[in-house]
Amino acid sequence: LQYSDLNVWAVKPGRMVSDVMATALREAGAFDAVTRELGERRPDYTMAGDLNSIEVYNSGDAWFAHLAISLAFTRFS
Repeated sequence: LQYSDLNVWAVKPGRMVSDVMATALREAGAFDAVTRELGERRPDYTMAGDLNSIEVYNSGDAWFAHLAISLAFTRFS
């Protein structure tokens, strides 16, 4: 993503989206564990992707975002 001089991000957008996705997967309970880094225990699956664009909509008191994301879910073995 290219950053505008007019917009300052507290956290890089790619990091924010991956944090939200990891939290959602963890809370869904569909997996035994969800981690963001490879550790000693090898995962059954990995998910990787690219955040291609973010469009931010300001609707008065509410803000919305439209994301374009490419994801790949792969069996680790």
